Amino acid sequence: MAEIREGIRYAMSRSELRRPIVTSIIVIMFGFSDVAFQPALVEGVFGLGDRQVGFISLIQTIVMRATDEAYQGRVQSLVQLPFAALAMAAAPLGALAEWAGVRTMFMTMGIAVRLSMVVCSMAAVSDRRTAQPATSH
Repeated sequence: MAEIREGIRYAMSRSELRRPIVTSIIVIMFGFSDVAFQPALVEGVFGLGDRQVGFISLIQTIVMRATDEAYQGRVQSLVQLPFAALAMAAAPLGALAEWAGVRTMFMTMGIAVRLSMVVCSMAAVSDRRTAQPATSH
């Protein structure tokens, strides 16, 4: 905690750091938070359904509906965790772009997304099969 406080004190004492950091905090907090409210906007204002909600909003809605009320804040923080992971992914992806080229880096990102969707879809099918009671003939 002492190092975090020291880092904050240092950044806030330098205007060339303070301005962009404070600006990014405000923009991300208020500009990116719209994602959390998209389901309410799509359904409540526009009268549309699940198909018109974007990926992030849909995931958040699914997770929050499946979460007990007492745990919603904690679970919501886990749903937001990937936004912090963006910074961690930037370094290896940047190294890949330098080594193999930007196109290869984007292709690798696309493959990773597709593979994760295939794995998640297969897991969902498996979960549904497990949840269904056996029928007798």
